[in-house]
Amino acid sequence: MRWLPLLIVVGVAAVGAFGATPVAQTAAPVAVSIVEPPFKPPPTWTYEPKIVTIKVGTEVTWTNDGAVVHTVTADDGKTFGSGNLAAKATFSFMPTTPGSFPYHCKQHPWMKGTLIVQR
Repeated sequence: MRWLPLLIVVGVAAVGAFGATPVAQTAAPVAVSIVEPPFKPPPTWTYEPKIVTIKVGTEVTWTNDGAVVHTVTADDGKTFGSGNLAAKATFSFMPTTPGSFPYHCKQHPWMKGTLIVQR
């Protein structure tokens, strides 16, 4: 067992000597559902969760779990936009800058969410 620390040091030195760089760890992807509660009127349709807080570089995937077309559109109209998502379709976005990004569904303007991206 006394050799283990020496092996670790030699292994780390070898990685540095050959120019290998460690791969950065990223957070697990985050899922957001577009939901249409059964037997409820359209104004109850929503994103779940409505507010998502992640780190820069974390992928967020929205899934249209409803039966009609929806979108995931940043309120500023440029940060991200899914286009039309048919039932069961997905849209993914991986932010590269921190900030607060409110978004909505173009077809159903009462559907709103917020993506909060931290360093």
